[in-house]
Amino acid sequence: MRIILKGFSDKSETISSNYRINSEKLNWSVSGFSESKKGRDRELLKSLWNLYQIDETAWAVVQAISTISLGEEFKIEGIDKNSSEFEDLTRAFTRTWTSMYDIVRDTLIFGNSFAKIINNRTGKFLNLIPLFPLDVTKEELKDGSFQYTYGNNTYTEDEMFENQFFNRPDSVYGFSLLGASKNAIDRKRIIESNIATAISRHMPRFHIQTSPDTMGRYPSEDEREDIGKEFKKLASDNEFVSTDLININVLDTKSTIPELENYMMWSLNSILIGAGTPAEIIGAITKSGSYATSKARSNVWLTFTIKYYQKTLQNAINNQILKGSKAKLIILPPSELVLPYSK
Repeated sequence: MRIILKGFSDKSETISSNYRINSEKLNWSVSGFSESKKGRDRELLKSLWNLYQIDETAWAVVQAISTISLGEEFKIEGIDKNSSEFEDLTRAFTRTWTSMYDIVRDTLIFGNSFAKIINNRTGKFLNLIPLFPLDVTKEELKDGSFQYTYGNNTYTEDEMFENQFFNRPDSVYGFSLLGASKNAIDRKRIIESNIATAISRHMPRFHIQTSPDTMGRYPSEDEREDIGKEFKKLASDNEFVSTDLININVLDTKSTIPELENYMMWSLNSILIGAGTPAEIIGAITKSGSYATSKARSNVWLTFTIKYYQKTLQNAINNQILKGSKAKLIILPPSELVLPYSK
């Protein structure tokens, strides 16, 4: 490769005929994921689980996708509706449908969800028992099948239900939806913490202001002390009694911290972009948002993104739970959302 570097010699340019870049020496790696096909970054996944439990945006994103992906109800096709198999499957999936929420939620957070398949003595499907994903390990055997370990027990593919939304070609485990937004969530939490600290230090929580009477007389020192005694629970650092002659500067989000609202919106948008979720879905409105924009974003999200989650979950159910039957399960969207789906 021939490279000309101008301005680095007396001749105004330096010519080299063999400049090489060895990418292996750069030691590039994807942060947060193990290079092992069997491994997972457990600390990263634990932090994502923690964020889901304590951060409102992470919770709202996972909650929205999980509940809407499950739709309003399901239907079973491919078998006679008057058959005993139809009745048994309807009863079984009705029983286990609340567990499906845990399965979708875990898939979004951890990349994989696992559940023990419960059958009766005749082999008919009865229920699913979700398992905490980090307590389950998955290993590919020599014959191409997978073996699952939970506690001291091992399970075959026939005994374990697994769901992945985003597969990894370099691993037996899937991608986490929240993983892409983790840095944005952390930044948002830092900004929020700093704002809360600023308010706590500089903004009075409760301010009582006395005014002059009709004669223009302000309360005396003794009178102000009497007023203060009426509010014994006030904290002297942040709460006080004063006259209107005292000028009090409090935290103004529009001027004290420049562009604070833009920072907050930028953080929120970063999280939602990583999760592929419109702000309006979790009850947030962007600064330049409108009803038409909100409707367009929601329609696209419901028509394509949610349909992907539903089809992936349907395929997992039909291929793992109903693989020995002609029956097929279909997840129906909520009736209010039928129009976007039909477009």
